[in-house]
Amino acid sequence: MKDAEHIELLELLVEHPGKVMLSGYDNDLYNGMLQGWRKVQKRTQAEAGIMRTETLWMNYEIGQMKLFS
Repeated sequence: MKDAEHIELLELLVEHPGKVMLSGYDNDLYNGMLQGWRKVQKRTQAEAGIMRTETLWMNYEIGQMKLFS
C-alpha cells in the first residue's frame, strides 16, 4: 500500500463508531494517527523463522467478554 492509502484507511478507522482492531508492524504513521488507542506488541516468528514484533492497535479496552450480558 502507498502512504496515501494507509492514511485513507486510518482516517476511516479513526472515525468508525464500532470496535476496531488493526494488526501490523510498529511504525510512526500508525502510532501518530492512532494516538490514544490501546497498543499491544508480541514477538512472533514470521516466514523463514525470522523473529518480528507484531503490533495490535485497538480503539477499546480489552476485557473478558460475557456470554450473556
